[in-house]
Amino acid sequence: MQTTAPVRLGYVDCIRALAALMVLVMHSGELAVATFPGSAVDSWVLRPAFALDFGRAGVILFFALSGFVIPASLRCPADKIRFPIRRVFRLYPAYWLSIFVCLVVESWVTGTDRSASQIIANLSMLQTFMGYEDIEGLYWTLAVEIVFYIVCYALLLAGLIDRGSVLAGLALVLATCWYFVFTATTGPFYSAHFLVSGLIPPQFLDWPAYFAIMFWSAALRQVVDQKADRPTILAVTIVGIFWLIVLPLTGLFVYVTQQHDASITKWILMKYGAFALALYSFVGLTLLIRIEIPFLRYLGVISFSIYLFHPSIMRLLAGAHTMLVPDLPVAPIIFVAVCASATIAFSAIVYRYIESPAISLGTAICARAMRHRKMESTLRVPRDGR
Repeated sequence: MQTTAPVRLGYVDCIRALAALMVLVMHSGELAVATFPGSAVDSWVLRPAFALDFGRAGVILFFALSGFVIPASLRCPADKIRFPIRRVFRLYPAYWLSIFVCLVVESWVTGTDRSASQIIANLSMLQTFMGYEDIEGLYWTLAVEIVFYIVCYALLLAGLIDRGSVLAGLALVLATCWYFVFTATTGPFYSAHFLVSGLIPPQFLDWPAYFAIMFWSAALRQVVDQKADRPTILAVTIVGIFWLIVLPLTGLFVYVTQQHDASITKWILMKYGAFALALYSFVGLTLLIRIEIPFLRYLGVISFSIYLFHPSIMRLLAGAHTMLVPDLPVAPIIFVAVCASATIAFSAIVYRYIESPAISLGTAICARAMRHRKMESTLRVPRDGR
């Protein structure tokens, strides 16, 4: 196992930036159309964003990147101590600030009040499992990440995190199970619906798919790094064929057979299209064309804050327009651009004064813990020592 710290990949940061911008464009575009009545969605950016659900695609792309990066960063025994500490200091400070900002904006714009129990549950990032509603709608994705971290940590403790065949095997099993349940629930295999009815709550229906993508990208990383054995390469190829060929063809089949229904056609594009867009983008930008644009790399570094704070900022801007200049016409694409600019500026500040110091603190605590552990091991004397 390696003992050196993992190197930050510039092209991965660029992909993170694109994923964050996709989510931002989708959410701010939807709010713009809802806030400014009569505005036409005539932008070449917003039309495909709505049709292919850039929000879902961006989230799937984030999940694929987590799988590509996290397991590969767990390679030495010290990570058993460092990983949980670093994750806590990486995620929670900015996350807690986003809750505060969301509560303040909600109180000013809509007058919404949250119960103390809901706020406390959300502070844990585990509210999904405690029966409480997310204060911000996109927080559910963080619960998916937390579960993935826990599984990765368990694999690390078991000495399996660097076994590509295990990672690819998990991806294959999860993808197969999800495909059966998903197609039996939504089509085209309705005949098997009775077998899966009520098996998975609707809000968790796609979670096996997300975990399958994460473990597939983790195994793919071993292939990219030329550390994979033949069984791993075979399993990665099979799962890749499923995501890149079988699933899009299933969506095409449903589209052809159900195209008489406009609502179903829209759902097919937003569901299957989002998966296809995210996974083709992921494969293309990791295996074929690796972009490393300095500005995108920076946006990738602050992408967590962009993701967390853009809903509050866009609601704040929409509320300010309604209260201060309600008669001022605003094109949706202009609103999206203003939201993006404001979010990037605010996220840069959050990263500079919250995220970066917290990451440094976590790193310092890890270093201190490792020094303490090394000192203990040095001073430890065998029972039969003289």
